Amino acid sequence: MALNPNDAYAKKGVAWIVFSHEKNPEEALRILNTIMSQHKAPDYYLLKAEIAEFMGKEQKKNKTFKRL
Repeated sequence: MALNPNDAYAKKGVAWIVFSHEKNPEEALRILNTIMSQHKAPDYYLLKAEIAEFMGKEQKKNKTFKRL
């Protein structure tokens, strides 16, 4: 089964896998930023904040939370 390029939920899942399993926060953020160019759901901001915290970027995490 192919990934639908318009399926934001599937892309978010890919971002989560890239972050949590592959430990690649930069790529996960790139994927999320692509999604968020068209979709602005709160769960994307939460995942971005979690990734920022993992990267030790408290200021970026706090800025992301303020957007909620």
